[in-house]
Amino acid sequence: MIIDFHTHVDEALAFGWLDPPEKIVGLLDEAGIDLAVVMTYTDLPGLNPDALRSILAAVARFPDRLIAFVRLDPNHRAEAAALLEEAVAAGVRGLKLHPSTTLAHPAEEPTVALLRRCGELGIPVLFHCGDDSYTTPQAIALAARLAPRTAIVLGHMGGYFHVEEAIEAAAAHPNRAHQGGRRSRRRGTRPVWLRWPRLQPPPGAAQGPPRGAHPRRRGAGHGRQRRASPVGGAMIVDALVVVGANRFRPGSTLAGAAEQAAQLGIDGLVAAPGRPPDYHLAPANDALADAAAAIDFPIARLGRVDPLDGMRAAREAVRCLEELGCSGLFLHPGEEAFAVRLAAPILEIAAAKGVPVVIAAGIYSLSEPLQILDVAAAHADVPIVMTSGGQLNISGLDLVDAWLALGSAPNLHVMTNGVYRQDFIERLARDFDPSRVLYASFSPYFDLTYERRRVESARLEPESRRLIEGANACRLFSFASTSQ
Repeated sequence: MIIDFHTHVDEALAFGWLDPPEKIVGLLDEAGIDLAVVMTYTDLPGLNPDALRSILAAVARFPDRLIAFVRLDPNHRAEAAALLEEAVAAGVRGLKLHPSTTLAHPAEEPTVALLRRCGELGIPVLFHCGDDSYTTPQAIALAARLAPRTAIVLGHMGGYFHVEEAIEAAAAHPNRAHQGGRRSRRRGTRPVWLRWPRLQPPPGAAQGPPRGAHPRRRGAGHGRQRRASPVGGAMIVDALVVVGANRFRPGSTLAGAAEQAAQLGIDGLVAAPGRPPDYHLAPANDALADAAAAIDFPIARLGRVDPLDGMRAAREAVRCLEELGCSGLFLHPGEEAFAVRLAAPILEIAAAKGVPVVIAAGIYSLSEPLQILDVAAAHADVPIVMTSGGQLNISGLDLVDAWLALGSAPNLHVMTNGVYRQDFIERLARDFDPSRVLYASFSPYFDLTYERRRVESARLEPESRRLIEGANACRLFSFASTSQ
């Protein structure tokens, strides 16, 4: 049996999140998942006084598919404690805590009191665990020590930047587990729900069909021959892979990336060099050019420069574009440790050469979406492409900033890799402008296969899919052969 331990049934209109229970059940069927833990987006007590009733009503509609968790704000001490008792008496099987929205620290007394009561009741607690203050694995580890009888689950595998620390914290605390069932190795690897009787399927509930009997996601089988694009045989292009020696990730070769891409039905790649251990980017740009010349696969290349190098960076940008034949430039404010506003001289070169600039986006204080908006507004004639949906906040709170940035600067584009919610891609295509969205994996920082599936499974109109999966990249990065 497969259980998704973290889903939502609620509405958050400010974000465009509309998730009724029938939508969640449909997604479960599509993905071959038997049961899901569901909760609201809002906390009790709070803006939606009917939150508990709505989650119980959802489970009542689909009792053999959904498991109710209540989401509480520990700062409302007595009221939160009473709501916990009411919820458990009504059939709720766990508690969800989101310190980012409640500003209740996991290890402070109001939260610890709820945790200890959950231990007495025998129900688990799912924490939002991400990259914000109050939500790090270390903060939740403090709470785990103070409530050792309570089973605690870390949501989101610790966020984008704390995965290894989340694994270490779970290994050090027997009452902690990762969302999705990963447990400390010394305590076995059973799915998390098996530890807690209240998470067993309800008596008489359907056990679900054998694994593999559910309808599969579109494109779930990837060991296949290259397929034609849905519209007119257009190219499918992964708009960003990073290859070569890499100080921050295991190095990968362009030939290896191309081979994997071909197996996934991808027809072309946009490649940028990694940051080599010696920090010399010019040889990395040369190595990428040599690697591209050595393989028979459509490649567009991006020259990588560090704006902090001043005139040397400017000369290297010109060399990449004029001598190496690069189709654009790649900037990584995180790895090169510069605020994106300092890239103005490089953007001026891009404007003069008529090429796009790809920026690793969502890095706190360096390349947040509204910081990139300022740069885009100041260089309106440069196509600027933000990776990662423009944001890397595991709460999705920067999605609004990313949306506002895109709506404010017509020269801004966005890549699909690592997007917090898949329906953000769908909304961009449906309600915004699909010509400004590019499918990209940003491998090896994100998994090439998973990122391909992310876009394949998105619900897109055929023309939007054609644009997002390749035509936009072909236009921006000047692939020689494409049906646009």
